[in-house]
Amino acid sequence: METTPYFDDSRPKPGHMSREIALVALANEVERRIQSNGLVKVWGWVEELDVYVRVVLSDGGKTLHNAFMDSPYTKRRGRL
Repeated sequence: METTPYFDDSRPKPGHMSREIALVALANEVERRIQSNGLVKVWGWVEELDVYVRVVLSDGGKTLHNAFMDSPYTKRRGRL
């Protein structure tokens, strides 16, 4: 999966997940929403972290833009 320059930026962003973790979340998708601006939000379960990760995709779901732990979503799903 391709990534955006934002995702590839070498400066670490607090709470952001690696490409590998994002791919695990995508493989374990539990919910998907498409925003009005075309970005796609996908929530997926990552067993090794015991948390849901939100992955943001651009280009109609083809490009990885962002990925981070989503604690509020995890709480809503009854995991925390």
